[in-house]
Amino acid sequence: TSSLPEFEDCTIFDYYDDELLLIENALLTAEGALAVAISDYPGRLSGTKCLITGFGRIAKVLCEKLKALDTTVYVAARKLQDRIWINNSGATAVEFCDIPSIAKDINIIFNTVPAMVINESIIKNLDKNSIIIDLASAPGGTDFEAATQYSVKAELLPGIPGKYSPLAAADIIKETIFRLLREAEK
Repeated sequence: TSSLPEFEDCTIFDYYDDELLLIENALLTAEGALAVAISDYPGRLSGTKCLITGFGRIAKVLCEKLKALDTTVYVAARKLQDRIWINNSGATAVEFCDIPSIAKDINIIFNTVPAMVINESIIKNLDKNSIIIDLASAPGGTDFEAATQYSVKAELLPGIPGKYSPLAAADIIKETIFRLLREAEK
């Protein structure tokens, strides 16, 4: 800020560090992911078997919404405590190393992990009607070349709130900025 003296007295903050905004963003992301699943999966969601990778904010919301839609939900999580929470929630926890062995039964994969976790060993076992919805930050966590090779539809979908719920996304950002400014004045 020394090269921009007019900003020296300004409070600068990153509103994407705000936990409340991140929770609201997770809700919108989960809703958008469901919209994509309904649109892209050739069957109905009810009765499908879904896999969520990771158990952060988005995955937690998505897990609850998928269960409410009468899907069978598997969640791959690294931490033992997360797998206990997953099993207690009515979903089925799996370890990442178990995914290739259950892949043949999975209809929809929702990846939330920003590291390569949906690799060829998983994709080659998927049914051709299965889809992969990658919600992680670019470049995602899916081997998109393998998906093309095995004719499995896979999409990287960052920024879902702005694409599927732009008004709500903008409102959440606006309210967060106003709240943070009020808090900074105290």
